[in-house]
Amino acid sequence: MTKRQLRVLSFVENFWKTHKHSPSYREISETEEIALSHTYAVVLALSRKGFLHAEKGRARAIYPIPVWREMRHETDLPKTT
Repeated sequence: MTKRQLRVLSFVENFWKTHKHSPSYREISETEEIALSHTYAVVLALSRKGFLHAEKGRARAIYPIPVWREMRHETDLPKTT
């Protein structure tokens, strides 16, 4: 994991703990001072590595894996790949 990926993962996890919902890509981009397009790439990389779950086409749908698993279990959401 790169330093930037670690910072973004930490930001998403802390945002969840504080606000109880996902940050937007723009909030991540502004906080980490990286281009919005690079934010998408970092979140995608973290998703592929199994640290985040990001739902395509939905606003504020970036979840740390433990949160996503808990939400899926509590609401009986269908499994996604």
